[in-house]
Amino acid sequence: MRSYRQLFRTAEFTPLFVASCAQVAASTLTSLSLGTLVYARTESPLLSALAMFGPSIAQLIGANTLLSIADRVPPRAALTTMATIAGMAGLILAIPGMPLAAMFVIVFALSLPASISGGARFALVTEILSPQGYLLGRSMLNMAVGSCRSLGSRPAVSLSC
Repeated sequence: MRSYRQLFRTAEFTPLFVASCAQVAASTLTSLSLGTLVYARTESPLLSALAMFGPSIAQLIGANTLLSIADRVPPRAALTTMATIAGMAGLILAIPGMPLAAMFVIVFALSLPASISGGARFALVTEILSPQGYLLGRSMLNMAVGSCRSLGSRPAVSLSC
């Protein structure tokens, strides 16, 4: 595999790529929304920053403590389970009038095991792509994640000015 065109011709890679982009976009929007909501309720920049960047800290903790689980579970099952849990958490977070403390707990509890889905995603890339296509597939997923996060952080910068 020598080109991105050949990469996207692989039947299972395109849905994995789209799902990964959707997951990163949803995570970014959740952080921005929660940060905005926390600031509107408390007018505290510290709590707002914690709401926006706390999930990343929780993922870092999860990567150091839970990432080995990704090697022991089937990748498709792990990705499906984490997506289902994230969807249910999103529905719970959308309940009007939910206390901020409960929102922080839900977001932290969801972000902690999110590193498992990252490990499972790359394990699935190993399964669906040839050894020659793995590096190209992994780089494409990394570029997409970086792009989604960069594009998602732009409104936060303009809000703080």
